[in-house]
Amino acid sequence: MKRSFRRTNQQLVQARRTQLAKALPGLVDAGSASASTLIAGIVAARILPVEVLGAYALAFSLAILAGTVPQQLIGLPARARLIDFKPDTRVATLAHTIRLALPFAAISAGLATAVYFALPQLDHTTRVALAATGGLYAAALPLSEHARALFHLGRHHWSAGLLSVLRLLATGLFAAFGVLSSLPPALVPLGSLAAADIGVVAIATLIARRMNGSPPVLDRAELARSGRWLLAAAAMGPAAGFLVNLLVAHLAGTASLGFAEGARIVAQPVLVLAVGLAAVSGPGVMEAAKKLDVSRARHIRRSFNSALTVGAILMAVVSILPESVNPVMWLVPVAYRVPGLVLVSIAAALFNGVASLQRTELVVAAHARSIGSAESVALVSRVMVGLSAAFTKAWAVPLSLLAGGVARAVLLTRYANRIYKRP
Repeated sequence: MKRSFRRTNQQLVQARRTQLAKALPGLVDAGSASASTLIAGIVAARILPVEVLGAYALAFSLAILAGTVPQQLIGLPARARLIDFKPDTRVATLAHTIRLALPFAAISAGLATAVYFALPQLDHTTRVALAATGGLYAAALPLSEHARALFHLGRHHWSAGLLSVLRLLATGLFAAFGVLSSLPPALVPLGSLAAADIGVVAIATLIARRMNGSPPVLDRAELARSGRWLLAAAAMGPAAGFLVNLLVAHLAGTASLGFAEGARIVAQPVLVLAVGLAAVSGPGVMEAAKKLDVSRARHIRRSFNSALTVGAILMAVVSILPESVNPVMWLVPVAYRVPGLVLVSIAAALFNGVASLQRTELVVAAHARSIGSAESVALVSRVMVGLSAAFTKAWAVPLSLLAGGVARAVLLTRYANRIYKRP
């Protein structure tokens, strides 16, 4: 009996090690990608005046929104079509799918650039810098994400992870060069991200050309038709972020938005942790959703939520350390200009991170409508709080994130539980 128990324990440990080994490239990819934006955010918070930091927050959120267009209209539908082909053939289509996505990337980035020129309370040099780098980032980001996703789809997981690590290193190098040179400060944060993404796309395309297989010819119009509903659901979160930032900028001023952006940057490690944990827990919860194994799904959720909560608590403890021993306060001093803003931002990041695992369950179970419903409620919640910016000032951003995160987490958990209720 004891031998049987030990053998079972050893098998469980081995299974977990195997699962972690399989998930490690995805963890490296997701963690490095998130860390790249964290580096750019920290640099922005340190070198930009608070009013310009607010404008950066607006430009960054608009770039994320613009980037969803080519990713959802072409990238995701194309990858769904390629599942029926051999792994190397999937990767070999990279150049073809990038050509299909380029018009949408150019149009959405062009529209974003036009909006950047209307950013309030900025001098001409800063406005041009944000417009140029923001437009490039909006166009390059979805292509870079599609390239890494395509390598994962082609089972070249470590290649995708390496591309993400290169992106992280390139972002850091470009940012360091920008800070040490005489470049206008507003060029540096988004410019570093854009340059890194362009480099990733170029390297990925060169690697993909060496793959064997005859890439299939995909139809742009057909992909766009199938991706329009994906775009509608995926754009809700970025749209809410941009709308709230826009409301705060106009109702409370870009300085208030800058304070809120500083606090959001401090809280971002919680979301980086959520992305990493989701990369490890995702395969298990996907299998549970497919097999309708509710006990396994709940166990994985509890482990995920517990680890993320512990990480958020540790981040909160670090954030409130005395100034003399507080590295966060030294890195992002602007985050502490409004007392308490950092703690609320960390709580908001926690609830938004919790929702990521339930979203995975619903995708596997083909419950896209449930995701769209939860995102709709989260969007309305965030915008409603954002409308209070004339009174709440910088608080409007983390409070809207918290309201949206709580609504999203509660609804997605409820919808995910329905998967396991047999008819």
